[in-house]
Amino acid sequence: MANVPEAQQIVAEEFKEDDQELASKIAAPFNSYTEQLNEILNQNLTFADNMRGVVKTMTLVGGEELKFKYGRDDKPIGMWLVSARNLSSPGTTLSAAPFLEWEYDGKGNITIKSTPGLTTDESYQVTFIIISG
Repeated sequence: MANVPEAQQIVAEEFKEDDQELASKIAAPFNSYTEQLNEILNQNLTFADNMRGVVKTMTLVGGEELKFKYGRDDKPIGMWLVSARNLSSPGTTLSAAPFLEWEYDGKGNITIKSTPGLTTDESYQVTFIIISG
């Protein structure tokens, strides 16, 4: 994606003298907004800060359930496993693409029911994204 063009600014002095007072009142909030929007659209939008959801890093054991508090009022609709680092056997690679089978109890708790692709009885540091709907 190409960069967004430079943000345009309202300069009150570029207006007719009779319009400069109004232009100056509009200029500050408009200029601030366009600068922020330009900054965001030039790949400075952070995933964690601007997404409706939660990023969590936890330790789990392959083959075991893990229950934790979601921490939001809205309902989760999905989970993405972003990374899994084997703590039991550092340096080993995964033999299959892991994913999370999970459920939400409607009371604020998520349970990871199983983790296909992770070795049973081995500990992992996992990072996942919980998407709200």
